[in-house]
Order: sequence, then C-alpha cells, then structure tokens
Amino acid sequence: MVEEKKDYTIAHVESNGLSPTATGATNSGKILQQTIADATTSEHEFTVWEALRMYKPAVCWALLYQLCVIMEGYDTNLRSNFFAYPSFLIRYGRWVGKTAETPTGYQMTAACLKVLVEGEVLNGLPWGILATTAPAYALEVLPTCLRTYMTSFTNMCFILGQLISAGVLKGLSTRTDARGYKIPFAIQ
Repeated sequence: MVEEKKDYTIAHVESNGLSPTATGATNSGKILQQTIADATTSEHEFTVWEALRMYKPAVCWALLYQLCVIMEGYDTNLRSNFFAYPSFLIRYGRWVGKTAETPTGYQMTAACLKVLVEGEVLNGLPWGILATTAPAYALEVLPTCLRTYMTSFTNMCFILGQLISAGVLKGLSTRTDARGYKIPFAIQ
C-alpha cells in the first residue's frame, strides 16, 4: 500500500493563478496533476507544424546541438581509418614487412604511447557526451510529435560526418607526404 504524501512542495504554481495555501496542499496537488494532464493531452494533439511554431527556440537549440554530432562522426571515422592510411603509416608506422598480422607492412608506433592513450580518452569523452546529450535534450524538451524527427536527425548527422570523412580520406589517399594526413585534421 502506498501512503499519500501530505507535504506538497509545488513550484511555479502561482504563475497559473493557483496558490498552494489557498485551497490546501491536497487540493493544489490535484489541481497541479490536472493541469499537467491537460497540458500533456494538448501536446499530443499538436501537428508537426504547430509544434515547430510553438517550440521554435527549443527546436533551433536541438538542431544546433545535434549538428555538433557531424564532427563526431567525422572524427571517429577519421581516427579509425588513419591507422591504415598511407601517409599516416609512413610518418607514425614502422616497416616490419607484410605478414598475416601486418597486411600493410607497417606496425603502428607513437612518439609516446601515453600520449596516444590520453588523446584517445580526451577525444572519446566529449564524443560520448555529445552522442548521448543531443538526443536526450530533444526528448526532454520537445513535444512528442517532434521527438522522432529530432532523435533521428542525430543519427543522420553522425552518418553525414562519416560520409564527409570518407570522401576526404578517399580524395587524399594517394598523397604520401605529411599533408596527406594533416589536411583531414585541418578540415575539422
């Protein structure tokens, strides 16, 4: 059995003309629940265009926030493909001969393994934060009729970044000088 909590703390009720002390805590709690239910019902009845007009600032922020995911897709694709990229291998790899373990003939090295690991962690943390908070923002702030579009837009931005990265890498794959791997980093 669940006991009803008698001590209600209601924030921003006064803005609706309701006062928690005017009718007692129990009545104001019921009024607040009814107000929330009415708002939820009306939100479910919005068309996409109505929701876009009413929630224009929130939609703009959600779109802007999700556009950052394009560079996340670019970076993740770029970083993973650099280990097989010719100009990157020449600079940061060591020739060991072609074997089953090293089909390119190069084994990756770094000036310092610690720096390589720290770079991976420092890149991974913001990517993880962006990948989770962009759709979470859209889910929390926007009405239900827009949530599907905005969360799908996050995936589209990720894929768009990967496509841009693939095009840049393919276009520069024949370069063997240092600019072959510096130009993709500079595009970021």
